[in-house]
Amino acid sequence: IATFRVLSKDETLTDMAASIGQFVEESAAQGCPLRQFEREVFDRLLKMGRLAIDQFLALLPEGDLGETVTNGAGQQDRALHRSIEPHRRALRTIFGEHEFEAYVYHAGQNPKTAIVRRPVDERLGIEPDRYSPLLQEFTMLFCMEQAFGPAKGAFETMFRQRLSVDTKAILFSNYQCV
Repeated sequence: IATFRVLSKDETLTDMAASIGQFVEESAAQGCPLRQFEREVFDRLLKMGRLAIDQFLALLPEGDLGETVTNGAGQQDRALHRSIEPHRRALRTIFGEHEFEAYVYHAGQNPKTAIVRRPVDERLGIEPDRYSPLLQEFTMLFCMEQAFGPAKGAFETMFRQRLSVDTKAILFSNYQCV
């Protein structure tokens, strides 16, 4: 995985950290109530986390291992064919929705054949679904303690993102949430 992408973002993590520092000083000077202060800091940290994930994904190489590769040890050696263009990949984390582009490898030369390898996914340790391991872990923790409805509400309140019906069904059913 050799080719790296160039990162260009208007707001940097350093800018956000400085903004939080300024907010802390202003809030202390104005006598901000702790509950309001905590919520604002947490919301800013969620935004900062989202930007950090976006920057991390933008800095990853695109997973180009060459035009063809073999499918790996322990399997029948067969040529896998790189996609013509990087595929757009959706990823949902505790910080929200993200996208990145990466090459994938198909079982045949036809781009409609099954995708067999996703080098960037392998590098990240993620499954082909669109949910990050930490998002899955957190939804499992919410489900273990609460019924489906309250777990959904608690997650949405805490992480400031709505869970679609599809997302809830996939995430919560994976962990046998009642």
